[in-house]
Amino acid sequence: MASKSNKSCSTPELGCDRTSEKKVNVSPRVALRLLSLQSTGMDATCAVSTGWMWRWSDVSWALARVNNRTASLFLRVKYGGQERFLSDLVWWAGMEAREFFATKGWQYRSATTVQKLAEMAVLDKLAPRLCKLCKGVDRPVEKGILFFANDPEPAVCRECQGTGLGRPPSSRARARQLEISQAQWRYRWGFRFHSFSEHLEELEHVALQIIYQAMSES
Repeated sequence: MASKSNKSCSTPELGCDRTSEKKVNVSPRVALRLLSLQSTGMDATCAVSTGWMWRWSDVSWALARVNNRTASLFLRVKYGGQERFLSDLVWWAGMEAREFFATKGWQYRSATTVQKLAEMAVLDKLAPRLCKLCKGVDRPVEKGILFFANDPEPAVCRECQGTGLGRPPSSRARARQLEISQAQWRYRWGFRFHSFSEHLEELEHVALQIIYQAMSES
């Protein structure tokens, strides 16, 4: 559990918020970054509220409250920097996808296709494609220099329309990844992919809420 201490945050680069006197007032996404120190043997701490210190073991304890295995591993890889769990995450995501398909009544001939779809969805969430023009900063870029409009509001990147994200892979590329035809992707698997991607987002949201609640109660 978190311990009371007068020491300052030993990892200030984590951007901890000390504005709360009694309640934990830090984003779970920030706290999860302490997990990256687990393999180093460092006893690094982060003050998430005035006088209270969190260690990676405290965050690991909070993460244990997340019952969904896919969600737990996803947070470890995405926010905790624990890429060694990526293969486990992909495997469990495949299991999650098959259960998700079952709840929807969706049939399929090959479990391999579902597993590949799950892997594709996970990797998309972990490493979204950045816009080639603005490099994900939502502003036009040319030769490494940001360009702004004459008015007070900065110009919006014309390529991504301010999202910072690049164009998604084509239906042909998606179909090739799943080893299916483009027609199958358009009429069936494309919808399934986007539905499962939204399901992963919901799992992530719920898991982060669970961690925040655990941190608040400690």
